[in-house]
Amino acid sequence: MRKILYILALLLLITRPGVTLAGQAMTLTVDECVDIGIENSHKLHSSMMEVQSAKSKSAEARSYQLPTVSARASYAKLSEVPPFIVTLPPNPIFDGQFTLSPTVTSSHSLDLYVTQPLFTGFRLSSGLRAAERSADATEFDYTADSSDLSFDIRVAYWNLYKAIELRKAAAENVTLVEAHLRDTQNFLDKGLLTRNELLKVQTQLSQSRLMLLETENSVRLAQIGLNSTIGLPLSTEVVLASEAIGTDGEAGNLDSLKRVGLTARPELQALRHRIRAGEAAVTMARSGFYPQVMLSGNYNYSKPNPRILPTRDQWDDSWSVGVAVSYDIWNWGRTYHQASQAKAQLNMAKDAMAQLKDAVEFEITADYLSLLKANEAVKVASDGVAQADESLRITRSKFDAGVASTTDLLDTEVALFNARTSYTHAIVDRQLAQARLRSAVGD
Repeated sequence: MRKILYILALLLLITRPGVTLAGQAMTLTVDECVDIGIENSHKLHSSMMEVQSAKSKSAEARSYQLPTVSARASYAKLSEVPPFIVTLPPNPIFDGQFTLSPTVTSSHSLDLYVTQPLFTGFRLSSGLRAAERSADATEFDYTADSSDLSFDIRVAYWNLYKAIELRKAAAENVTLVEAHLRDTQNFLDKGLLTRNELLKVQTQLSQSRLMLLETENSVRLAQIGLNSTIGLPLSTEVVLASEAIGTDGEAGNLDSLKRVGLTARPELQALRHRIRAGEAAVTMARSGFYPQVMLSGNYNYSKPNPRILPTRDQWDDSWSVGVAVSYDIWNWGRTYHQASQAKAQLNMAKDAMAQLKDAVEFEITADYLSLLKANEAVKVASDGVAQADESLRITRSKFDAGVASTTDLLDTEVALFNARTSYTHAIVDRQLAQARLRSAVGD
């Protein structure tokens, strides 16, 4: 059986998409990373536990409206007391003395109680509404936490993508300068260049290799950052399957985005439910101004039964049904102050809603403008790469023809590297701007 289980586990591991046999390499898209991160997140698990706790509290509040049934059993050992004996004058029927109530030295009792609230000044119904709305709010809190985590994962993913692309650009730059160094060495051997120009290229190559080393370290750190964010072992190698596309990021209409955001943002929806819970809390606090009416019933089965006289050392049952009404005539303003506190907290929640709406509108506007700017930056950076590539081609031709200096060629090589670096930053910044705008709208 152990061998069979081992083989099955091995087959599952081999057939799992994107995972090597050693379990150290995974090919993942950005959406797959989001799914893994949400599944592994301890913070989201804690947030889900808050949702479950709030739902249980709502169910508890509902139970207060239903009748409660309780039972009680008791036993007591009683001390010896004289029996209740009645003495009569001598007569032909009685001998003049008989026991009216015997001595009982043990008491047994079984009780069943039923209680049903009839009217509590709307305290129970408003308490249930407050608990239900609070539970709904925690669900939207979970959605907000999930959205935040999703954005953090996308940032980590695209930061790794940027680090990898910068490493590619640095490696290409090293290859380019190495070719330049070989050409310079050939020209030097033919007496066409000076030793000083060779030293310039060698210095540039050293700097390029140092830049490549820095980008390799950045890739390692970005990989660790992504693994940590999505809950994978830090040594896991994630192969990125998503690419930053070169087309414009979809921005849409700003007014439409604002309308959607003010409706769909989970933080706003959670606060709306908390405001409704606050309104119910005000009603619940005011319940003290009303009388409380309870229906109760009791069934008693005891030996002896205290309601039966004279006392009998045997099991007897009895029952009672009644209605109780209570009302606080004076409690030094406690109910008033409780209602005042609830009203103040409700007003605070409404003020927070107004502030949050302003913040959401501002955030959507800022992220919308950032995406438009990022789209333009990609176009400029793309043109810059094309221009730097053409400039290098022309300068390379001139250098081969002996009409351009080593410094000119080095400058165009550096310009091309900088242009490629700027383009990488631009396309990743656009991806992040898109993700930020989606998060701001509540998508």
